[in-house]
Amino acid sequence: MNAAVFDRTNRISAPLGGNSEQPELRSGCVALESHKAHQKHALLRRPELLVFICLLIVFNAPVVIGSCWQTLVFYPAAVRDGEWWRVFTHPFVHVTWYHFLLDGSAFIVLYQSLLEPRLVLRLAFVFFGAAASLLVSWACTGLDGGLCGLSGIAHGLMAVSGLELVSRHPPDSAKRRLGLITFVLVVTKAAVEAVTGRMCFSFLEFGLLGQPVAVAHAGGVIGSLLALAFLSNGFRFSWLPGPTLARDRG
Repeated sequence: MNAAVFDRTNRISAPLGGNSEQPELRSGCVALESHKAHQKHALLRRPELLVFICLLIVFNAPVVIGSCWQTLVFYPAAVRDGEWWRVFTHPFVHVTWYHFLLDGSAFIVLYQSLLEPRLVLRLAFVFFGAAASLLVSWACTGLDGGLCGLSGIAHGLMAVSGLELVSRHPPDSAKRRLGLITFVLVVTKAAVEAVTGRMCFSFLEFGLLGQPVAVAHAGGVIGSLLALAFLSNGFRFSWLPGPTLARDRG
């Protein structure tokens, strides 16, 4: 039976009998280092993600004490009075820590999952989604109660991510089916919320999301998909021949 020798710091220093566990230990360490290197490389390839994270931390610092940075929330009357910065800051502000946790984590994960290699197009998915979410919400509800949060943009990024999987994988692949299911679900959810004026999964709000604007999600989906349709010239479905499919299969 193998035993372990502990040094004075109570760490395992070496096995006494045999070394059959050492390959597994080394492979585990290699896997961990590889994962860390991959994460670091991903952040280096997408430095704008660090900017988004910093903005989220700064703009949502008040939620720690149960407050909200109201001067950054979008209010039509305030914007008409000259507080134009609210147009750009409102997506990154959240009313509670729970709101911040839900929207912030979803946005970061979905943005990181985008397959689009070009920075300009990735940012277009974000800003087009934000603009359409704001305009649709404003036109449909007047936004007298204000608007803030990343959920509209996150829904748009999810729709784009789903179509990216559909376009970059062959018809019989599991990833393509996953992309199609994701796209159908997020579009259906946004459409139902826009038509009914009620949020899906409202039982998960726990009174910590303020007064959600249901149509904002549909606006985000519309904006991000418009950016994908008009700006991404290389976007094509896998049944069409092209260099993108050839690279994926190679």
